[in-house]
This record gives sequence, structure tokens and C-alpha cells, in this order.
Amino acid sequence: MRSALCMSRLKTMKDSQTLLPPDDEARYRLLTEGTNDIIYSVDRDGKLLYISPQIEQYGFVAENLISTNFLEHVAVEDRDWVADDFLQIVGAGGERLTVFRVRTPNGETVWLEDYGKVQRRSAGEAVGMIGVLRDVTSRKQAELQLEKERDELQRLKAIITRGPAIIFLWRLAENFPVEYVTDRRGSQGQM
Repeated sequence: MRSALCMSRLKTMKDSQTLLPPDDEARYRLLTEGTNDIIYSVDRDGKLLYISPQIEQYGFVAENLISTNFLEHVAVEDRDWVADDFLQIVGAGGERLTVFRVRTPNGETVWLEDYGKVQRRSAGEAVGMIGVLRDVTSRKQAELQLEKERDELQRLKAIITRGPAIIFLWRLAENFPVEYVTDRRGSQGQM
């Protein structure tokens, strides 16, 4: 029984190895191009050394981006702080998660989450960064909409609590129970 199980596991391992191409370059290409995320590499000055073909879903041509500075593609309103953030992480080392906007060639705004990690020579000198970009546009739009709704709610709350009227909120149920009444003790001295 045990030998049959071992043979089954060995066959599964062998089958999974045949799914990957035999040479290293083809394996890495399959790994970097087989995901929706965008893999990139930049030097310490921000010049793109590699960007995976997934960037083309946003209208960019991957080969045309090589040797350009990545900041050229960051939205103008985010460019300064992204540049400062990049210089800080390359100087300090380590890794960082940031979210910024990119303008696509057709003028669309895309929010990208960047998980970048500094690459160093054996002597410890930072030579650049590698990372993964993920489209978080839907999430960011939802966050911005929620923030807008919270601001509107705060504005309405301020109007209600500072206004001269007393506001009641009843639930549509037996005896119409009161759920909310504005507090006027502080503004009119009685309630």
C-alpha cells in the first residue's frame, strides 16, 4: 500500500515537472508571463530594465518602455512623491508597498499597487529594484467613493446637529419606536 502511494506521488511530481519547460529561461518566462501582475526591474536611477508583457493590456508596448524612466509613466499628480519614495527606498534598502496612478497612452487613469524590493550587489550597494505591479483601480475607486460618502455624511450630520430644528427618526414598526433625536441641550439649554 505504501509503495503504491509513493509511486503515485513520484508520478505526480514527474508530471508536474513536465509542465515546466526544460530550460531556465523558458521557465522564468512562463512564470513572469503566466500571471496578470506586471513584473518589472529598474536600475537605481529608475530606468526600466525589464517589464513583462502584461503591461500591454494598458496600451503600452513593453519593448518601448525599456530604457525609459518609470517616472515618465506615473501620473503628474503623483510623480513627485513617488520619486521621493523611490529615492528613499533605494537609499535605505528593503522593500515597500505603494499605490499610485499611471496614465495609459489612451489617457485612462489606472491605479497600480507596487510591491518593490531593492536589489544589491554582494558588497551591499543598491543597484536597483525589482517588483510586481497589480491593478487596484476598482478597489481604489471604491475607497474614494466610500470616502466621498463619509464626507457627505459628516456634512449632513453637522447640518442636523447645528440646525435650529429638532429631528426625529422613527422606525416603521408597531408604536413607531424612536431611533434618533437630535440633542439640543447644548445649543438651547433644554430638551
